Amino acid sequence: GPLLDNCTGVNKIIKDNLGIDNVALTTVASATSIAMPATDAPVIYISGTTTTTTITGGWRGREITLIKTDAGSVTVGGGGNIPGSHTLAQYGSLILRSDGTNWY
Repeated sequence: GPLLDNCTGVNKIIKDNLGIDNVALTTVASATSIAMPATDAPVIYISGTTTTTTITGGWRGREITLIKTDAGSVTVGGGGNIPGSHTLAQYGSLILRSDGTNWY
């Protein structure tokens, strides 16, 4: 339905307003730097074991969930634009939010 916003705030986010909900989830192979798919999907499967320290495709307030889909573990962060270090084992998940520059 229609959306009405009469307030004067700036940098607003409409949470989960990402389009069609029946789009298949995208798998991204782990690498030092990965790019978020153009689908703007909030959930991304990540495969592989290469440490990922940089994620591109973020904007202030964008929230993503990474889900490790295959065997082994992958480290996300610890450098690049992801300051914190997180290790995901198979079926593990991690929620990150961008401030426009870094992912936390």
